[in-house]
Order: sequence, then structure tokens, then C-alpha cells
Amino acid sequence: MIKIFFALLIGMGLLGSCGKSSSPEGRMSMKIDVISNRIDSLTKQNSAILDSLGVIKKELASRP
Repeated sequence: MIKIFFALLIGMGLLGSCGKSSSPEGRMSMKIDVISNRIDSLTKQNSAILDSLGVIKKELASRP
């Protein structure tokens, strides 16, 4: 009975350490996801800024 208990305890410990953050590859994958999301956000911000600059340029060009 004690052997089964310890086997279950060890098995649960092994399963608990199998997440993404427990391996270098998993941590790198998580970092890549964060960087990818930040790049997507910056791309959207850049597009909005370029649109705004286009509007400002047109407005300045139409002034006498």
C-alpha cells in the first residue's frame, strides 16, 4: 500500500513538472508567443500612426 502511495506521489510530481514552463523549449515557445503578440500590436499601432500622418498631410496640403 505504501509503495502504491509513493508511486502515485512520484507520478503526480512528474506530471506536474511537464508544463511549458518546465523545459527550455517550452519557455522559449512562451517567449516567442509574447514577442509575436507584441510585434502584432506594434504593427497595428504603426498602421494607425501612418493613417493619421496621411490625414494630417492631406489637411496641410489643402491649406492655402
